[in-house]
Amino acid sequence: MQMQLLFILVMALLLMVFTFQNPYPVQMRFMGWQSGQVPLIMVILISVIVGVVGSLLLGLKQAKELKRTVRQLKDELDELKTPPVKSEEEL
Repeated sequence: MQMQLLFILVMALLLMVFTFQNPYPVQMRFMGWQSGQVPLIMVILISVIVGVVGSLLLGLKQAKELKRTVRQLKDELDELKTPPVKSEEEL
């Protein structure tokens, strides 16, 4: 957990340094759409936010699938732990 926090802090620091070194406006073009002059930091921040949200959504989907798999495996394990019922003829 501390390594993740340290990584996030280092990345934030690098983003801030990059931002202060590149304050110039840029023009965005995407599939026929064109923006006016936008500060480079806005482009970077929007990209980071889109990346974080996308990662969170994919992570939540994977976590849900893993929980379902764990639940199925626990049910299967419980079935295997239960001793079979013997009929009177087998006794």
